[in-house]
Amino acid sequence: MKKFLFFVAVTIIASATTMAQEYKVVTTVESVVPMGLGRSRIIETTDSLDVKNFTTERTDGKKSKQKDVDRSDAKVDKFNETKL
Repeated sequence: MKKFLFFVAVTIIASATTMAQEYKVVTTVESVVPMGLGRSRIIETTDSLDVKNFTTERTDGKKSKQKDVDRSDAKVDKFNETKL
């Protein structure tokens, strides 16, 4: 009985910790130039962007509505940049 209660408690704790996970996308730019003149950075966005506004669907493989999407609307203006 003690093993069963222990197993139930561990299962509840494990399921609670998996639901509380968050993910963040970070971009690393490595520019390798001789004599240390490269530009290596870590970039993370601080704006949230809904990708559904910029996603189009092709039904027959030929017709697409990509011309309706304006690339300037997808630009991220607020981000953190860290030198490496």
